Amino acid sequence: MLTATDMHHLIPTLFLLPLTFWYSAKRSSAKQAFYRLCLLPLLLYLVAFITERLWGYGLAAHALFHFSYDTSYILTLIGLIVLLYLVLKKDRPFGLMLALLISVAPLFELLLY
Repeated sequence: MLTATDMHHLIPTLFLLPLTFWYSAKRSSAKQAFYRLCLLPLLLYLVAFITERLWGYGLAAHALFHFSYDTSYILTLIGLIVLLYLVLKKDRPFGLMLALLISVAPLFELLLY
């Protein structure tokens, strides 16, 4: 059974990532803000993978994998919202779709293995 304490790692990401996106989007555009953040989940996943290979699957690798998946979840939701916004504005969001695929890559790995 899943309890509230099992998902405690999601709380910092749930607040910090949208706040970072909002601040970045305020300075430029939502599309540019998403472009800046889209590599974060993949980079976190690669750091977790390297940490696991170097030191084995311990607390650090476990936390980094969870952080990678959490950022991927949240950025995917943000990306879908920005994508819908651009479609409604009749803009061509092809670059955003590629960035969205990059940000969802850790979740694809999680689903495949």
